[in-house]
Amino acid sequence: MAGNVFINTAVGALPILGDVFSVFFKSNAKNYELLKQHAGKPRSSTFQDWLFVIGLFVALLVCLSLMVMGLVMAADYFRQGTAR
Repeated sequence: MAGNVFINTAVGALPILGDVFSVFFKSNAKNYELLKQHAGKPRSSTFQDWLFVIGLFVALLVCLSLMVMGLVMAADYFRQGTAR
C-alpha cells in the first residue's frame, strides 16, 4: 500500500504527466482492493512488519527534518538579504 502511494506521489509530482498517470494508476483503488483482500484474516505481525513500519516512521521524520531545515535556511537567506 505504501508503495502504491509512493509511486503515485513521485510520478504525480511531474506537471501534466503526473496528472495523466494518476488518472490511470488509481493508487487509492488499488489500496482499497488490497485492504479488502487481507482484512479479517487473522495474522500475527512479524519482525519484518515492524521493521517496515519503523522504516516508514524514520523516513517521515527525515522528510520533516529536511523541510524544517529548508524553511530555516530560506528564512535565514531572506533575513540576510533584507539586511544588505
